Amino acid sequence: MYYEYEKYDDMGREEWLEYRREKKQEKREADVEHQKKMIIQRLMGIGMLLLSVVIFIVASHAQVRGDLDGTPLMITVPMGLVLLFSKECCIV
Repeated sequence: MYYEYEKYDDMGREEWLEYRREKKQEKREADVEHQKKMIIQRLMGIGMLLLSVVIFIVASHAQVRGDLDGTPLMITVPMGLVLLFSKECCIV
């Protein structure tokens, strides 16, 4: 801690304390933003899995042979699981 204060010797004590408060506030704001993104990502994962269920139901109750295709499930299920269970933020 003392080393950090030496690094900013040209600042007064009050200026340095204000600088540290601003840095902590910026970090808090970045953490809140990250949490918001993670919540949105998890909701997107749930949405992808619900879309997968709808695709499966439509494909299983199809009357026409062309509608029996469930290929989008190969994309939506893994993507939904990755979005839901990933610890890293996958969305931008």
